[in-house]
Order: sequence, then structure tokens, then C-alpha cells
Amino acid sequence: MKLPIINAQDAAAGLETLKKYYAGNMIPAEKKTYLTKLKDSVGPYMAIESSSGETHYLLDAASQIATLGHGFNPSVFFGSAQFLESWINDSTTKEFKEARQAFVNFLGRKLNWSKTFITTTHSGAEANEVALGYCYQKRVNPTANKVLAFEGSFHGRMMVTLAATWNKSKREPFEWKNYLAEYVKYPELDDSKINVKFPKDWRETWNEASLKNFKVPTSWSEDLMIKKEVDVLLSVREQLLSKNIFAVLIEPMQCEGGDCYSSDRFHTALLLMAKTFKVPVIHDEVQTGFHLGREFFWHRQLKMKGLSGEQLNPDYVVCAKKSQVGLVLSHHETKKIFYGEEFSVASFFRGYAHAISLDQCQSRIWDLESQVGPRVEALIKKYPEFIRRPRINGMAFAFDVIDPGLLNKFVDLRFKHGLLYYPAGSQTLRFRLNTAFGTKDFDFLFDRLDAICSELFLKVELPLPTHAETDNLGSAEIYQWHELMLKTKLAKVFGKKIEATAVFESINQLLNKSVEALQVELIEINASNFLEFRDSIINLQKNVYEPARQTDIEKFEHTVLDKNAICLGLVNRKKKLMAIAFAGPLGLYPLERGVRMDPHFKDHDSLYMLDVTIDPSLQKTGLGRNLKYALSTMAIIKGIKRIQGRNRDRLAGAMININLSLGAIEQNYMLEDYPDFEDHRDVFYYTTKVDWKKPTIHLSRGTTIPLSIESLNHDYFDLQLPYLINKVCLSNFVSEAFLSGVKDFLTVLPEDLRHGYTTSGQSEATDKVAKAIWVKSEASLREKNINKMLTFTNHFFGNGSMLARSLSYTQDGYFNSTKLPHPNVNNYQEVLSLVEAEMKKEEYLAVWIEPVLQKTMEKVPMDFLIELRKLASRYNVALVYNETASQFYRYSEKSFLASALPGISPDAGLIYMSGQSGLAFTSTKYFLEQPLMMISTWDGDEFHFLSYYESFKNVIKNSDEYKKTAKAFHAKLIDKLSTYDMDVIKIENGFGYFKGSIPNSISKMFIQHCGLYIVCPSFDAMKEYLKS
Repeated sequence: MKLPIINAQDAAAGLETLKKYYAGNMIPAEKKTYLTKLKDSVGPYMAIESSSGETHYLLDAASQIATLGHGFNPSVFFGSAQFLESWINDSTTKEFKEARQAFVNFLGRKLNWSKTFITTTHSGAEANEVALGYCYQKRVNPTANKVLAFEGSFHGRMMVTLAATWNKSKREPFEWKNYLAEYVKYPELDDSKINVKFPKDWRETWNEASLKNFKVPTSWSEDLMIKKEVDVLLSVREQLLSKNIFAVLIEPMQCEGGDCYSSDRFHTALLLMAKTFKVPVIHDEVQTGFHLGREFFWHRQLKMKGLSGEQLNPDYVVCAKKSQVGLVLSHHETKKIFYGEEFSVASFFRGYAHAISLDQCQSRIWDLESQVGPRVEALIKKYPEFIRRPRINGMAFAFDVIDPGLLNKFVDLRFKHGLLYYPAGSQTLRFRLNTAFGTKDFDFLFDRLDAICSELFLKVELPLPTHAETDNLGSAEIYQWHELMLKTKLAKVFGKKIEATAVFESINQLLNKSVEALQVELIEINASNFLEFRDSIINLQKNVYEPARQTDIEKFEHTVLDKNAICLGLVNRKKKLMAIAFAGPLGLYPLERGVRMDPHFKDHDSLYMLDVTIDPSLQKTGLGRNLKYALSTMAIIKGIKRIQGRNRDRLAGAMININLSLGAIEQNYMLEDYPDFEDHRDVFYYTTKVDWKKPTIHLSRGTTIPLSIESLNHDYFDLQLPYLINKVCLSNFVSEAFLSGVKDFLTVLPEDLRHGYTTSGQSEATDKVAKAIWVKSEASLREKNINKMLTFTNHFFGNGSMLARSLSYTQDGYFNSTKLPHPNVNNYQEVLSLVEAEMKKEEYLAVWIEPVLQKTMEKVPMDFLIELRKLASRYNVALVYNETASQFYRYSEKSFLASALPGISPDAGLIYMSGQSGLAFTSTKYFLEQPLMMISTWDGDEFHFLSYYESFKNVIKNSDEYKKTAKAFHAKLIDKLSTYDMDVIKIENGFGYFKGSIPNSISKMFIQHCGLYIVCPSFDAMKEYLKS
């Protein structure tokens, strides 16, 4: 496949488009000047809108900063689209909970922990801040309030993780002097050989690090690397002895710091010493986790052992990037510490599929490393005076530019040559591969790196490329398959008539695209024609499998006799059988290992995937995948609920990936299932949910489920599918659809507040608002280190950062905040007096408030907000609104947002838009327009923002209908509730809360908080309830 490469004209055209959105400081001018076309992206190549209107490409050798382990549009990611939960962000279903447990089980196997618990968050920074929160709440030393980090570290851009990030240009503008981290050096190796020799008594020595007369053998100083590690460890010991440290936060390989490798010897000593001092260690595997290296988790390559040879583990492992969500992995249950997760359901499913498929691809990842090594060595050998120190491990490789002054110049040439990569540290160029890289892609990458070296170092310019050759195929066909399945599922769930003949014809057309030259035809094999194909099935099995793996012909015969079975064949022009796919009810196969344990064993509408066999001449054409897709589509039409099957771990990795692309979830992992001598003998027993059913009407979840199934349609699938499949770093690359939506939304704010930063969630928005206010406040406030916050009890700003939790909760807050009583109609005058008394102290940076409380849907009186606005202005304290609950006219019918009401407009605000999407906005005074200062790598998620934007447009364009619907909903709900024993009903225009005794058929539609049922429906949910 030949792909046209980006050029300077594309960048110029992109910049002109971006200028429309930079105008008036709507957002900082920081995006790369190329607009994405995700649906057209291919393997490691990102598709870009060109100046001519056609699609151009660049080779992503950063794999969107370690987020895309399989490149763009990988088939396994499409599996997330087959869950209705992904489209409406519903984590309440039985299917989602089963998928979550399957993910936990898999991660536990990879960690080899006896128990594994996860907390799901929006991002890596958020996951780190949650892990730090766990450490802080469980700290042994009550006065401990500092994180111990390492020079060169990067842990995110929230307040505490940023304080623990070494890069001073990123950290120092936002530092609060009373919340600084402590740093020690990072014992970087000279190469990437992380498994090294241990000196005698190494473990025993560091295990006794709390001894008063602690000493290390003088002989350890003879080896320079050991001496470096000892010096660092002694510095760590000194910090631990201070009793000020509540967590040690470390990357097993520093990525942003310059791909700095560290040894198993060092990490073993660090863990032993930290455990002695009872200070928890967090391994930040945000970038290294999920198979960046040779093992699924980087720290598992270190093979750390304790004194008795037992596995030595960090207390927490933090992941993001390729996990698609933020994950905190813990040895202990965390539900009692962490109240209520916020995350993206679609990203969770995508992360699960990513995890399983990357694990299946371990040998492929090792192969990538073996291919890259000689090429990097050859490049360095050609330019030894300019580049050096290759480091390679799995899908990560890097080398150093000897002259640091040339590093950014090397980076500046990347787009000119059709490449994407990034600098790290002061001298390093780092690269992140993905499994889609093939020989031709490596040829292009290293040819261009050679050309860049020639141009930069030797001043010899080589011809620029116009095209790149790749063996990766486009994804148009797989999009068509999934669009067909999605549209069929949607029609089925709404009870619409499905023309089976037309669907069958569509399937045939798609199958022929796989093997166009052979003109195959799809047929159904049934009881009436089975004998015609019986011998062909036997011969096909013999041609493909050894005797032990051949399926008995009696099983095929047994299957075609069942009315619920689906038996498909492909015949060529000569009517020769070229492929088969057979599935029948589970009960037909009681002797298949694992089937009797299946909870759906007796369900006649649950099928077992008996066999998929492709003639050798058609293998590697994608036909096996497409035939499975054909069977799955037929299952939808037939009313089948699920398809089960078993695949051998690793040896059937290709088939596992096909099943993942249909939404397969591990139902049972069967150890040592195959009694042979292969390396991998376990079995992945999977379940694939085929049908959709209308979910529960959610009348409390308008802030997290903005759309229901009622808003889904063919056009919406076509628009959103590329964004659901491909998660990119919005701090770098965006589509115009995303930018246009952001601009449209900001117009509902007053003109002075139309300055925004997109975020991955509520907590990130909270931290971004705080950072902007701090930097843009008067110098006198910063000189006095005024960073105390004022807020009110039960007002909520997120779970995912130390600052958000300090504002939201009363117990054990890390940051200094004062919480006054929640202002209501009875007490707001007294609360105003308390506010003024606090503000007179001149120790507050900002006052934070929810006009409508997310947790209870209580409203703050308008008179209170008017006076609060006056007090904040009088005492020069920034006023911040969290509009998550008050948006959609919930505070007042007069305005979509409370911020737009006259007399109460804040200085800044935030909105959680559901999933991995949020927005922080500020007044002109507090907008920090400097590029790259406020980014957070992902900066949100296009799929979730556009989902929210769809609900936003529906309300804005139909505001009269929305308000009438809210009134009708209000009336119907009140009428219903009035028939039951009610203690309190406080509902206004369809939003609020009530308390009383109601049956489960009603209560399941609501969330309960402190005994109150919360009423916060979306537009869709109100309409669904009115129809019910």
C-alpha cells in the first residue's frame, strides 16, 4: 500500500484552520498544525487532512506517546464498540461488572499477586494522585506530608504529581512552597541491561536499613555503578529517617526524563528499605506498563526477590496510556477509602482488549526489538560523532544526541520528513513502536532518520519523500463490518423489521472484498444440504489441522440438526467448500472442556463456537475474521444472546484477537488445560454478548450518561466510531469536529469567560483552574504563598486528585482548605457572614462552590451567589463554580449555565462532561495562554466530548421542547411518588431529591446518597420515562 506523506502545505492549511479557534484566546495556541482523519489512519500511519483535500500521512514513531500498542484502527479496539455500554457510558450493567472482574483477574495473573484490586480513573496523573491519596491516608507517621521523587521524574501535571515532576519549567510556575516534594538522584544505567549482578549480602543489608549504626561494605564502592546506586539509596534512607515521607513515587524506567533505565539491584534494595520503614512505594507504569517492554509490566522484568526468595512487589502499580484509562493496582481493597469512580466505559473496554491482545503478542514485541536493534546500531555507527547510547527494550528505543543544543533541531525536522517522535530529557530522542510496524515501515523510519542526521549533522539534504510503502491494509472493510453489526443490533433492540435477505446479501458483498478474485459465495449449511458437504468438511479439516485438532464430523452433523445453530460455508465458483464456521447451543457439546461450567450451559440461545476453518489457500486474507463476523451478524438476526468459545493462550492468539474485536470477555481462564509439552497450555474461555437490550432508565445519572440508546442512529455511529476506536493525545493532535464543538459550547458562557482548557475529567479540571488562578494572580499573593481554599460542606470537585479531594471531603485533606456550612434558604445570611470573616483574613486564593450540588441536587440560593460574587471581588478572592450539576438549565430556566446569569458570573469554572471529558474555563484575567503550560497529554477524549456535545446540541437547539419535557417529567414523577409513603420531595423542574419508601422497580432508576434519592435525568432519560 502506497501512502502520500504530509508536506509543508498541509501544515500551513492546518494552521489557518487552527487560527479560527485560537482567536480571542479561546484555547492556547499549542496544537500540532495537522488535523487528524482517524478513520483513514493505517497501522503506524496517522491520516492528516491535506491542503489539497486528499488524505496524507505521517509515521507515528511515538505511537501517540505510548497510548497505541497496535497502531491506528486495530481490529481488537472495535470490540469496545460492540458494547452498548460504551456508547452511553453505562457502568451499571451486569455485563460491565463481569468485564471489570475479567480485567482484574487478568491483571492479577500478570502481576502474580495473591489478591489484586483496581481503582479506575481518567488518566495517568489522576491514577498517581489516587495512589498517593491511599498512601497519605494510610501513612504510619501522622506528620508525614511529602512525596519522595527522583530527579528526571515525570508523574503528571496535577498539583501533587507536578510537584513530584523534576522538569523545572513544567513544575516551578505552579509550585506552592508548603507542598514541595523531596528529590534524590535517579541511578541511571549507561545502557538498557537492567538485570545485573548483586553484591554479597545486598538484600540483607538494605533490609536492615533502620539500624542506628547502619553501614554498607566499603568494597561496594569499587564498582562505579554500584557506588552510584548506594549513594542514591543512602539519600533515600536519609529522607525516610526524617519521617516526613508518606510515599516513594518512582518510574521503573524514566521516560520523559530521557529513557533512563535502572537496575533490578537498585529496585530490590529500594523496596526492601521502604518496607522496613513502612513507607509505601508506587511504581509509576503509566508509560511502561501494558507491554512497552519485554514483559507486560516493566517491573516484572526486574524479577525482584526478597530475603527468602519470595516475589518482592511495590505497594501500588499505576497504569494509563495503553490501558486507555488510569488504573491503580493495589494489594488491598480500596472501596472504603475511595468513594465513587469516574471513568470512561468505552475506554475501559478498549483497555481490556488492548491488555489481552498485547499479552498475546509478546513474541511479536520481542521480534520488533530484534529488528530495531541492528538498525539503531547501524545509524549510530554512521554518525558516531553526533549520536550515541542506544537503549532498546520491547517497543521502546532511544538514543542520545551528543550536543544537547542539537536536540530540538533534530525534533524540528520530524514533520518535514513525515515522522512523529519526541525529545526526552536534555539529550534523548525517544521512540515508541507498535505491533503494526513491519519491515517497510522500519525502512521508511530509518531512511528518514538517516536523512535527518545527514541534513542536521553533515549539512547534506537528501530528497524528501512523497510516499511511504507499507504492508498494512486500510480499515475501510472492518468499519463496514462493524457498522453493519451495530445497525443490525440497534434495529433489533427497537423491534424494527430486519430484512434477513438484505443483511445476508450485505455479508456476501463484504466477504467477497476479502478474496475478490475468487468470487466466493456464503451459504448456510443445514440438515437438508449437510450430506452434500459432509466429505468436503472432513477434507477441509484434514488439510488444515493435525489429527488431534480435527473436529469429529459427528459434531458438525449434530450441530446442523439444531434449529438455533448457525452453520456457514464459503464456496468458490466451482462450488468447492473453502471455509466453514459452525456454532450451536452450548448443551450440544457437554464434553468440550469448560462448557459444563458455563452458567449459560442450559440456555438454548447461547451458542458455542465449534469450529472456524479456512482453506490454506485463503489463510492470511482476513477471511477467518470476516467469516466470524458473518456468523456474529447472523446471530443478531436470529436472536442469539451470546457466543462462547475457547482459545488456547498464545498459540491461538490470532483467533483470540478476532474474538476480542467482537467484544469477547474472559469468562474462565483454564490453567494447564492442554496435557502436552508446549510452552502455553492454558485456555481462554470467552463469552461474547451478541444482543443489545434496552437498559434501565437512569433518572440520576444525567451528569455521567448524557445520551441514552434513544439518541443512537446510523449517522451517529458513522460519526463517532473512529473516535471510539482511536484515542489520541489531544494536547497534540485534534480533529476540527472537536475544535468546532468546543467553540460552540463556549458561546453559552459570557464573553469574558470564553477561554478554556479541555480535560480528561472533573478532578483534572479542578487542578487546571487552580493552576491558572495561581499563575495569573497578583504577584503579591504568590510572594506570600497564599494558596488556601474556601469551600462548603458536601460541595464536590472530583475524586481524582489530592486537591479535588481536599475540596470535596472533610476527612484527612492534604491541601489547606476551610469548609463552611452549605448555604441554604434558611442559613445563607449567616454563611455569608462566615465567608466575609474568612476572607478578611487575606489568606485565600479562591472560593469554590457548586450552584447545584452533584451529590444531593440541592440548589444554592441566588441571593447567596450574588453576595458571594460581591465579597469575592471586594477581597480579591477568585470565585470558582463547578457547573457539572447546574448545567442544562438545572440552576435556572433562564440560562444553560449559572455562570451566564447576570450578577453571579464567576472568575473561573469547570464542567465534567461525562466519560473522559471535561472543561476548565476562566475569565480573561485568569487565562494562562502560554502554550504547553496547561496540557495533560490526553487533555480529554474526542469520543466523549462529542457524545456530550450531541446532548448539548439537542438541548440548545430544542430548548423550548427541553423545558416542556422537564415540566412534564416533573409532573409525572411527582404524581408517581405521591402514591407512596414520602418523607421529603424537593424537586424543581424535574431536578432535585426525595426521600421515602418506594419499590425496587422504581428505586433501580435512581442513585441514593445519604438516604436521599437523587433526581438528575438527561433529556433522553426524561423522554424515556415519559414514554414508559
